[in-house]
Amino acid sequence: MPITSFEPSEYSTWAAIWRAFIDRMNATLSESQYKSSWSRIQDPNGDLHGLAARDENGTIVGLAHYLFMGRSWKDTPVVYLEDLFVLPEARGKGYGKQLHLAVAAAGAAKGCDAMHWKTGLQNDAAREFYDRLGAKSECRWYDMDLPYKQKES
Repeated sequence: MPITSFEPSEYSTWAAIWRAFIDRMNATLSESQYKSSWSRIQDPNGDLHGLAARDENGTIVGLAHYLFMGRSWKDTPVVYLEDLFVLPEARGKGYGKQLHLAVAAAGAAKGCDAMHWKTGLQNDAAREFYDRLGAKSECRWYDMDLPYKQKES
């Protein structure tokens, strides 16, 4: 189960898999956002990184996107796993674990001593997967759209 970077010629495959993930999240992205994210992944100096899980035939069956971030509590960076998705027909074969461990290894290679990510509270399968990996969660993440709009009482 090789985990590799994406080749520049693999945009269509990457976009189709990421679109399947975005659909699963009940979200939508503009085509320009797909192209922007792809450009950032392909830029060797870019902030967004991507990995592909490939089956025994070299077909891409999953992806991971991640970023490195500084933090105020330590001088070491943290790797943030933003997206991890394996096509439904390829699940249960270890691709998710391999992607997760490859992101962890990329973080360790950059001096990170922690990896963060968030998972929807309703995503029981993902939460069970992360529990099996030995991950822990002692807090709840919040999101707020900007610019801030006062909530009416």
